[in-house]
Amino acid sequence: MKIFLLLLCSLALFRADPTRMHLQFHCEYNVGKWCGWLTVYEADWLKNDVVRQEEFCETGITKHFHYEINGDGDGSPEYEWSYQLYHNCSSGGQRFCLEPKNTQDVPVNGIWSVEFEADLYNAGSKTQCSLNTPAAEFNY
Repeated sequence: MKIFLLLLCSLALFRADPTRMHLQFHCEYNVGKWCGWLTVYEADWLKNDVVRQEEFCETGITKHFHYEINGDGDGSPEYEWSYQLYHNCSSGGQRFCLEPKNTQDVPVNGIWSVEFEADLYNAGSKTQCSLNTPAAEFNY
């Protein structure tokens, strides 16, 4: 029992190395102003850890995000990074929730880079994203 408690305490104190993340999203030019709510998270089997949330509007074709994220480390040897993007880059301003099918996995030790890129036009499901509740008030 003492060994288990010691192991549990050491996991709580574990601080992992940062991951550099670049996300870029493209929207067809004729849409004009388009907006979104981005949630970046580390996927875990018990509960996904949300590490960034950002609301934005863009009038250009591409929106870039650059982050350096220091995860807390959950004891696993890898980070499993992903995102959800609730956006209105669509015909008629419809809203979609876009989430990649696979995570980007990198080792916890060392400084690593992750890239996500997506074409948004009418992409995703027509449902509210599960991790970004503030997007429900998204009125653009």
